Amino acid sequence: MNRAGARSVGPASPPPRPGDRAARMEDNLPRHTRTVTLGELVERVVTGAHSELHALAHNLPGQPEAERKRELARFLHNLRQRLVRLAVVAAWAPVQKVRPTSDRF
Repeated sequence: MNRAGARSVGPASPPPRPGDRAARMEDNLPRHTRTVTLGELVERVVTGAHSELHALAHNLPGQPEAERKRELARFLHNLRQRLVRLAVVAAWAPVQKVRPTSDRF
């Protein structure tokens, strides 16, 4: 019996382990997330780069030459980083096998 007069049912539960918290956090994650195709990802990167370049072309003519060069170099550096990341994702993306379609199946 414990202090309140009730019987204890069994041994006290062990303290939580560090991995238990991670498991509980995983339980809170959504079960199904929308998969983004590689084509959609490429389109997003290219569309974003195009819109940024268009904005630079619109905004840079009124600035001094040194500032234009700096902004263009920054844009190109960031774009190169995004394209390298995209290439890595493309290299690691699973290849989806195309199944032959037939009326017999």
